[in-house]
Amino acid sequence: MGCLGELRLCWLKFTIFFFVALAPSLSLAKINTRENCTLSMRTFFWSSDGYYLHSKNGLRIKVNKDTFACYERVPVEFKSHADFLLLALDPSHRSVSCASLREAMVAIDSVRLGIVPGPIRRGPPEVDFVDTANKLWEVKAPVSPLQRDDWAFNVEVAARSIIKELRGCISSGNSSPCNRVYVLLDTSLLIHDDRAELWDYLLKSLSDEELGRIVDFVQFPVHN
Repeated sequence: MGCLGELRLCWLKFTIFFFVALAPSLSLAKINTRENCTLSMRTFFWSSDGYYLHSKNGLRIKVNKDTFACYERVPVEFKSHADFLLLALDPSHRSVSCASLREAMVAIDSVRLGIVPGPIRRGPPEVDFVDTANKLWEVKAPVSPLQRDDWAFNVEVAARSIIKELRGCISSGNSSPCNRVYVLLDTSLLIHDDRAELWDYLLKSLSDEELGRIVDFVQFPVHN
């Protein structure tokens, strides 16, 4: 057998060995795993059946690629919160999304800043969170388009979403009174003009009592 034949035979043996002996273990391995001992948390970049988020309290949530990318951009101070993923678990969909990750960050920071009395927990499907005083909170985070986007900010759509929550009523039982909803309005992703337009619409549309249930929350940089 010539040199070329021996080379082909060696390559064939290696290929067979790889797929028989190594491939099964690789397909189940935690590829590119990062572990932060300080946080006691691991994030799995890839496994044979998709992307997962893991927390130190044992919560394991399967997410899509886009949500995982959003999670990777979450500041470490939020990831280190023991209940971060639990707070990010949307009660209406039983899943985690980029939007629900942001909701969890807003909720955690609102407690840290003393805006909302903590501890907080995820609410029933109708709302996002419930604080320690049993007030119901909904997070709203309207977004201004980037320069590359082909859509425009619609103030009416953004405002009506907020007004709907403020004028809704959540009942905790047949004999219980109606519970009004409070709104954490995260305007961090709005440019100045869009934020001003939104507030102008709200001020003209809402009563003083309804306006009193809005907290304008500006905490994160615009367009990360």
